[in-house]
Amino acid sequence: MTVEISIVMPVYNEEESVLRTIEEVVTTLERFGRGWEVIAVDDGSSDRSASVLRQVNSREPRVKVVGFRANFVQSAAMAAGIQFSSGATFITIDSDGQNDPSEIPRLLAETDNVADLEAGRRKSRQDSISRRLPSRIANWLIAN
Repeated sequence: MTVEISIVMPVYNEEESVLRTIEEVVTTLERFGRGWEVIAVDDGSSDRSASVLRQVNSREPRVKVVGFRANFVQSAAMAAGIQFSSGATFITIDSDGQNDPSEIPRLLAETDNVADLEAGRRKSRQDSISRRLPSRIANWLIAN
């Protein structure tokens, strides 16, 4: 089946959540009857994330793994995932479970209805201060 949908998933030290997130994404995509792939980009994780991704790939070849030797930050991982994707439509999703895979059908419905870009926004983020602070600094730098 031709790949129509590419899910790009940057992964950095998410061994605890990445398997569950991929399983939810795969379950959601299987309902479509359209060709799909997941591009999981390990951004130099120092935990077992890369090993988990390789195990998933051995069972499900539509989950492809790209690995970085070092941490190059999320935007580089996303860019690599997009570069390796082959679908006409791609969606980015976090590997830590903060993006709900059940929202994928809604995003795809909007792109099927002529939208060139559809964006989702996380509600009620559960990030720690060590994650929120760098994000706020980066957003401030981008805005200024």
